[in-house]
Amino acid sequence: PNASIAEPYPTIFEETYPGTNKLDFLVFGDWGYQDPFYYPYDNLSDADNLKAYLLALGLHTPDAIETMLKWIEQQLINLQHSKWIFVVGHHPLIAGNCSSIYYMSRLPPLFEKYNVSAYLAGHVHKLEYQQVNSTSHVAYFTTGAGSKTQFEGCDGASWFMPGGGAEGTRGFLHIWIQEDGEKLLFEFINSTIADKLPVSVYQELV
Repeated sequence: PNASIAEPYPTIFEETYPGTNKLDFLVFGDWGYQDPFYYPYDNLSDADNLKAYLLALGLHTPDAIETMLKWIEQQLINLQHSKWIFVVGHHPLIAGNCSSIYYMSRLPPLFEKYNVSAYLAGHVHKLEYQQVNSTSHVAYFTTGAGSKTQFEGCDGASWFMPGGGAEGTRGFLHIWIQEDGEKLLFEFINSTIADKLPVSVYQELV
């Protein structure tokens, strides 16, 4: 029944959340799969007859991390004079607990140095935002898991979508640039109730 990837999209997204009816760029995370692409690998027994092959790519060794950080910096160097620079990553970088894990603390200084406009992330099940301020010209956004707000987010958020009971609050982030190209605008949208149009709950001009 879940063999089709294309068919559920209009039903689940386009018909439920009409939004602005403009072109959307949607990225599925680790929850965006269909059954044909998922195999439960925990508590396997011989009865599963699964042949497993583990390949360690070594992507998280110190040398590999340094190589990747140098690559990221080179991309930013190449683009630093662009009008707008957006960086998209998995883990949020809002100040505090979220930007202090792994090698994450080394990214914001690069963003500041090379004129990044905004960083957009997921992972945390929240809609939240860290404003541009006197020490940072980068806007940080988090919108993860359909933003089903149930869990604690990042310590340094300037604003976050409040939770909505056991099922949480679902929503989206909508970003656009003014026609003259001078200002970035965004809004967080509450889309919890499927039979009603999405409602903008927070807007700001950057």
